[in-house]
Amino acid sequence: MWETSRDTLNLTLAASVGVLTILLAWLLIYAIRILKTVADVSRRIDATLRLAEDALTTLRDRARDLASILPVVMKTVDKLVTYVGTRRANAKVKNQNSK
Repeated sequence: MWETSRDTLNLTLAASVGVLTILLAWLLIYAIRILKTVADVSRRIDATLRLAEDALTTLRDRARDLASILPVVMKTVDKLVTYVGTRRANAKVKNQNSK
């Protein structure tokens, strides 16, 4: 089987190539796992950002709706305060006239 030192060299080279192939395959598998993990994290971040965007859009829409309703509410409260003030003034005048 081993007749010359060249046979030993060839056997050593073959073993080295085999070990190198195994190491490269292991590194490739490890790199693929890392890339898969990075892709999963990227998907999670994307989903979280979508949720945040939806929440902000909802808040913006509600603020816009509130801004459109707020003047009506303020006018109503103003009229109500004016009405109550007028009634109190009329009641005060009636009380002073009845004394």
